[in-house]
Amino acid sequence: MEYICNEVFVKIMSPEAPVKSRLNSVNLEIYMESQCPDTSRFMHKQLMKAWASLGHTGRIDITIIPFGKARCIESGNDFKCMCQHGVNECLLNQLMNCVIDRVGFPDKFIPIIDCIQGKSSIDDAMKSCVAPNKLLNEKQMLDCASGSRGRRLLALAGSRTVGLRPSLNFVPWIVINSERNSDALYDLTENLCKKLEPAPEECAAYTLVMIFIAVFVVLMNLVPLITSNEDNSVVTKNGTIVTIEVFGESHCPDTTRFFHNHMLPVWRHFGYSGRLKVNYHPFGVHTFCYKNKDDFNCLCHHGPMECLQNQLQACVISAEPNTAKNIEIRLKKDL
Repeated sequence: MEYICNEVFVKIMSPEAPVKSRLNSVNLEIYMESQCPDTSRFMHKQLMKAWASLGHTGRIDITIIPFGKARCIESGNDFKCMCQHGVNECLLNQLMNCVIDRVGFPDKFIPIIDCIQGKSSIDDAMKSCVAPNKLLNEKQMLDCASGSRGRRLLALAGSRTVGLRPSLNFVPWIVINSERNSDALYDLTENLCKKLEPAPEECAAYTLVMIFIAVFVVLMNLVPLITSNEDNSVVTKNGTIVTIEVFGESHCPDTTRFFHNHMLPVWRHFGYSGRLKVNYHPFGVHTFCYKNKDDFNCLCHHGPMECLQNQLQACVISAEPNTAKNIEIRLKKDL
């Protein structure tokens, strides 16, 4: 009888049901500036969308550091700070730091930071973002943002920013689980979902939405290829030839992402049909060339190495005018 009881006891204590996986969390750090256009686009279009989808899961540990490419110098018991976009940006950065310090909870301060982001002045931010918020005392926030406490908080944000490795050279600078993630600038939700194990159901829903959007965009972009065209486009036996002019820089993160995530898939689907022509111009908006006797001296947005690689791309295009071959070369070089 004792043997039977022991056997039953063992079976009860050793169920065959699988043990539920432990849920991990993701550490997200955003180093930003209040008047930076790239930061504004990211905050309004990426962060708010990602936070609305994943914030309530409790698995995103977020830190926002308003400083960017500013500089702060200690002056007695105070600090003198200079910001990339001027005095107003410093005041707005200080206001953001004051809000974060005062409120503390991300689900409360993120909408306020998003509201402040891109404002033209502290007066505008106070009126639109601080005054209507019951969590904040308008006078306390203004005193903090325009006073020594705001400058000290900005300097502390600066200490954290200058400690980044690799060093910050673009704003916003996004770090996920201690690693810089430039792709998150364009799709933060997707990059957070990749790190969540197991991924919550919100990630599956987001993926389905993105697939639907992608299919819809492809179908819409196919319309001029599969219907008659009454304008002056060049038409062959196979239909309309679509010409794409691409102006880029070899070290530009946006150019790199465009080629890898958009140009390559489109080319592999349609490029060899003979109905898609791509002209790539490796120069960019910030490159400057001036004539020097029988030669040229050029200055590029991302430095001398970018100039050399822009020139290499131009040489490849000149030596191999066949679009199919030079696009594949461009992508294989991973420039």
